[in-house]
Amino acid sequence: MKFDWQRKMLVVVTIVTALVLWSNHVEADVLPDSITLQLDTGVTKVKHSWDDIYGYAMFKTTLKSAGITAWHDSNFGFRIAHGYMSEAAESSGGNYKNVSIDFKHLTSYELMYKIDVLDRLYIYGGIGTYRIPTDHLYYKDGVVVGGRLDSDDDEGYFIGINYRLTEDLGIQWRYTKYSEIGDKEYIEGQSLEFTYRF
Repeated sequence: MKFDWQRKMLVVVTIVTALVLWSNHVEADVLPDSITLQLDTGVTKVKHSWDDIYGYAMFKTTLKSAGITAWHDSNFGFRIAHGYMSEAAESSGGNYKNVSIDFKHLTSYELMYKIDVLDRLYIYGGIGTYRIPTDHLYYKDGVVVGGRLDSDDDEGYFIGINYRLTEDLGIQWRYTKYSEIGDKEYIEGQSLEFTYRF
């Protein structure tokens, strides 16, 4: 079962609205407690894999992204991020060895929750919806000879840890994995990001 990104955005907005209404009901402040900007360090590694009747395929690339998170004083947060990835060649040497994926960019919408562990350290996790073009390019002797347009509308989860270096500047690591519902096609990545709290 597949959902287009507009429908998934409606689901995310509905969830966030429900949380805001709930927080208002318990007399909590509805406005965000803080805004955090995330900048990728450029060492994020992304793997895209699938296993179908034609065999297994693995594509690896790097991601550069930026995001912004609105944190509520209930420790819930909502994040929007956008990133760019380089073209990824198949690396397992199987039946897809002449295929590359032109990822282009990725847009994500995420709902998260954080738990304070120490004064400057917290762990977090959540769920998200991800929009990513996955155009296929077919190579022969190093020359593109064909391809097809494609895109994924994926759902997934993430976990991470954040440490504040100063009152506002921090650094965080996160692991993300997502796929289309009912599909054996996965994208997963580990990222290291700088954060700045406003």
